Amino acid sequence: MKHRTNNHRPDLIFLVIAAASLSMLCSSFVLSQEPDLATAQQSSGNQLLESIEKFYYNGEFDKAKELVNSYLQEKPALKDDQIRAYKILARINLVQGDSVQAKENARNLLTLDPDYEPTIEEETPNFVNLIAVLKLEQSQLAEKTKTSGSQLKKWLIIGAGGVAAAAIIVVAATGREGGNENKSEPLPEPPNFP
Repeated sequence: MKHRTNNHRPDLIFLVIAAASLSMLCSSFVLSQEPDLATAQQSSGNQLLESIEKFYYNGEFDKAKELVNSYLQEKPALKDDQIRAYKILARINLVQGDSVQAKENARNLLTLDPDYEPTIEEETPNFVNLIAVLKLEQSQLAEKTKTSGSQLKKWLIIGAGGVAAAAIIVVAATGREGGNENKSEPLPEPPNFP
């Protein structure tokens, strides 16, 4: 019995494996060369915000304010970058004595990150106090809204009860429902008092 040896078969398997390996190697190389859009945006956003902070720390507040406003108008994709931009802008506003704008920008920051808690080690005392005041205002507003909603329910219930009572009085005063309204009944005689 003769064995047929197929010398081409091992070569074919080797070629298929080699081609598959080469394909995977090339695709992983190509994928590693494509920039991740989110990473690219984060990188450019971080670099710009770092430049803006340098202007702030160098006392060039107008330049920093102009750049951060321009940056925010572009609507940054990353929430963390927006938070950082509003933080810078609120700080600039505080330094320039514009407490109204500082509050507005700090509110924007807290809208994006309600749990934000600055520390005195990271921020100026004015900024820490501003955030504390705004959080207190927000909690008082939330409590007031909650209370007013519950009061509204109470007033609706009282109002509905008042309408029902008025309807009962009207029915009682006019007589029975469906009765003859033309006949008037005499009032009973008053009782004899001893």
